[in-house]
Amino acid sequence: MPPVSELVRLCGLSPQQTALMRACLLTGPDVGAAWHAWCDEVGDLRPAVAGRPEVKALLPLLQQSLSAAGVDGGELTPYLRAAALHERRRGPAVIATATGLVDVLRRAGVDPILTGCAGLMLMIDREPERRHAHEIEFAVDPGGLEAAAVALEQSGLTRTAGLPGT
Repeated sequence: MPPVSELVRLCGLSPQQTALMRACLLTGPDVGAAWHAWCDEVGDLRPAVAGRPEVKALLPLLQQSLSAAGVDGGELTPYLRAAALHERRRGPAVIATATGLVDVLRRAGVDPILTGCAGLMLMIDREPERRHAHEIEFAVDPGGLEAAAVALEQSGLTRTAGLPGT
């Protein structure tokens, strides 16, 4: 896996987003430095989270990183814990669905690559059930698109017109 700094550069994140991602992905004493850098960047923490789904989605991972590093989340601690509990309850269902769909596709002769939030959940998270995910996305060889669509439809899913690759 590339270093965090390279991932951040490739994603084109702002300094504020970079500090938050570093607090989520780093380990040890670096977590505290990144957390404090993010807190300094945003100032008032509650408005920095409220109404910001891109930040809320990271709270379970942030809670995990801060806790593992022994860093106090300050006034966000109750929100961090609540977010982690919520994802811990729904994460296993997302994981089971994603892995079940991978099995469906493989049985149809399609070799999928799980991408998006669910892919990240299973590839890089130390505790994947804490990762916030709303969608399950796959990359498949273009020659296998129709077989994939048929297999997924037979498993009970429906096609949505207008999306790339459908």
